[in-house]
Amino acid sequence: MLPESLAQRSTEPISLRKNNAFGSLAHLLKLPQIRVFVLTLALFSLANSLMQYSWALYTEFRYGFTPREIGLTIFGLSLGIAVVQGYCLQRLLLYISPVKLTLTSLGLGVGLLIGVALSPTGLIASLCFCLYALSASVTPLLSGTVSRRMPMSVQGATMGTVSSVHSLMGAIAPAFTTPMLMVAGHHADDPLAGLPFFGAAALCLCALAVFAAASRKLLAEERRETEDFLED
Repeated sequence: MLPESLAQRSTEPISLRKNNAFGSLAHLLKLPQIRVFVLTLALFSLANSLMQYSWALYTEFRYGFTPREIGLTIFGLSLGIAVVQGYCLQRLLLYISPVKLTLTSLGLGVGLLIGVALSPTGLIASLCFCLYALSASVTPLLSGTVSRRMPMSVQGATMGTVSSVHSLMGAIAPAFTTPMLMVAGHHADDPLAGLPFFGAAALCLCALAVFAAASRKLLAEERRETEDFLED
């Protein structure tokens, strides 16, 4: 059995009133030090859900993809996410700050989603879809930042709430993808066919705008932390 990583004095007693998904999420959104990260994460998660839920039907009616081709593209995206999060992220952080990397990843996400929506061929759409894995660093970066900014006594509840954000956005997403796909299905030969991906790009752009609005303050905090570390 693995030992408890937190000291006993750093843990908080369990409260059913406080420790539920909605109560914890409401509590996190009230905290100014992490509100921007939670909101950015929610918008980005919703954009991801729209993109993933739309892909199979979208490529089938627009490009005539078979189940094999759909499966291969999803495998390519999943493999790319694993490489970015498991190998590239740690190395990139040696050369670029978390704030700048988050901004870059969100910007790439917006561009690649628009690329999917405007792609004239299935090959280009598939390439943009798989390259969307380059934005996969956003989730671990934001989750890690939220964790570092919270007291040790609420680490478990905080990360549980962050995980619930993904589930909540995944549950909400079909309410958006269904009408978008219904409209797109009648416009398979014009740019409006990419409506679900334009919607995902708009959400990703909102996430970028929210995070960019706070980036100057966040970069200043990073510089102070670096200076304090060097002084020590």
